Amino acid sequence: MKTSGAQPGPGARRGKRNSAADGGATPDRNTLIQAGLSCLNLNLERATRSVVVQFDRALAPAGLTSQRYSILMTLGVADEYTLKALADFLSLDRTTLIRNLEPLIEQGLARDLPPGPRNLRRLAITPAGKKKLEQSYPLWLEAHRQMTALFGDESYREFIRKLRRVSALRERPQA
Repeated sequence: MKTSGAQPGPGARRGKRNSAADGGATPDRNTLIQAGLSCLNLNLERATRSVVVQFDRALAPAGLTSQRYSILMTLGVADEYTLKALADFLSLDRTTLIRNLEPLIEQGLARDLPPGPRNLRRLAITPAGKKKLEQSYPLWLEAHRQMTALFGDESYREFIRKLRRVSALRERPQA
């Protein structure tokens, strides 16, 4: 059975396993392949990595990664963000956000503002950051056009609507 991209990688060992259908603890190889082919999480992770690579390549001439571009783009739409609001909007943990934010601050593309109420860290884009966005936007736009062309206009809009619904699940309180 030929399965595109779903085969175990190099070094994977194939041994006899108890089937979950037989009451065993480990599903058999075919069950795992079928689960992987239909797994939303696995397929989204793989697609996300591919999309990130495409945008990283496109933005490299501007000296940005896709994640840093997203941070700058987000900072560019408001006068300021708290670190928490920025992390929440981008669905990033604080450590990942700070790791990507610090180089932007060091390059003068973003800046810390004086702490706000409750001593919250506040951030803003700088004039140099706005200029970097202006310079890198055509690179981003071309990558965006290439990726969205894979869907077609209506399918792309529907896909984005569905992704937003999935993203909203993160914001719901756990029962």
